[in-house]
Amino acid sequence: MRNIYMAASSQHVGKTTCTLGLVSALIREGYKVGYCKPVGQKSLEVDNLRVDKDTVLFADLIDFRIDPKLHSPVILGSGATTRYLEHPEEFDLESDIRSAAIELDRIHDVVIFEGTGHPGVGVWRKCPMHM
Repeated sequence: MRNIYMAASSQHVGKTTCTLGLVSALIREGYKVGYCKPVGQKSLEVDNLRVDKDTVLFADLIDFRIDPKLHSPVILGSGATTRYLEHPEEFDLESDIRSAAIELDRIHDVVIFEGTGHPGVGVWRKCPMHM
């Protein structure tokens, strides 16, 4: 089985709901399913760990112990986009996501990667055309 990336063209269109259904169906078919929210926007503190809120939901459904480096490797909180645009050398987001994907792929039959709603929020104000 190949891994699946659940994406959409906008926010609030049902990515998490569709992902829940897909994960449930794959589990019923006997697959060992992994989950990753590679880029999250809304995080929670759970057992002193900062993870995307959807990761908590899937940890309960699939019954896995949350490891932020695997299940929620990049959190883009308030101001993250601006910080990245101003100092991209401080970030290695691609490596963080690739490392999580490699490890999850190694231990699961299929991994569902759930896309984020809209990582560019706030960028337009920093765009030279809008200054």
